[in-house]
Amino acid sequence: MLAALFLPWVLVGSLVLADFRAFSGLSDVAEAAAVAARTLAIAATTAVASVGIGLAFAWLCRDLQGRLAEIVAILLLPTLAGPLFWGFFGKIVILRFDPVAQFIEDRSVAATGLVVIALFLLQTGTLASYILFVRARSMPEQLRAYARVAGLSSSEIARDIFWPHCRSLAYALAFLIFILTATEFATTDLAIHPSVGTDTALVSHWLAETYRTLLPAEPDAAAAQIGIFG
Repeated sequence: MLAALFLPWVLVGSLVLADFRAFSGLSDVAEAAAVAARTLAIAATTAVASVGIGLAFAWLCRDLQGRLAEIVAILLLPTLAGPLFWGFFGKIVILRFDPVAQFIEDRSVAATGLVVIALFLLQTGTLASYILFVRARSMPEQLRAYARVAGLSSSEIARDIFWPHCRSLAYALAFLIFILTATEFATTDLAIHPSVGTDTALVSHWLAETYRTLLPAEPDAAAAQIGIFG
């Protein structure tokens, strides 16, 4: 059900596999559409995967108590590190491996999507895991007692108690992660050096490049000197 909210965007993302620029007179519109579709597909995939990881973690660790439950707060560190940290992490650590660097140099949708989603999940997957873990631990004791007395199976507890308890928060997290991912700039700009006009650019990079093209051209140094001393 959660995936159904973002499935249309994932399907739309498949449009980037077509060469829109082959249509005469539609290059600008096609490029913008391809960038938007690619961004939405990556954001939707990241949102669904993050919440899925978070729900699985919360379910497996829902009974943790005491010191162990407090240690789980360490999952917030990747998010608190910020996008610049993960951008440099991708650039300095991950891309030092030749197979990964070659993968990125292909500048394909698959290469870009996999690396970008992996970098996003390090931040959003851990964040969703901690938040949903806290939510799962807040389940009323009456519901826990009912599950024990009624002899519910694990699948019944997950379907009838755990999921309804976490559902609204899961939807909100998915929406938040979708927005954060779709508008992200620093991590991907540092890690993969996206190029507008290739399959590596996302909406934020396309907007930044479009803004640069609208700025007035700076006079070159030679022209400036002639103007000063001429």
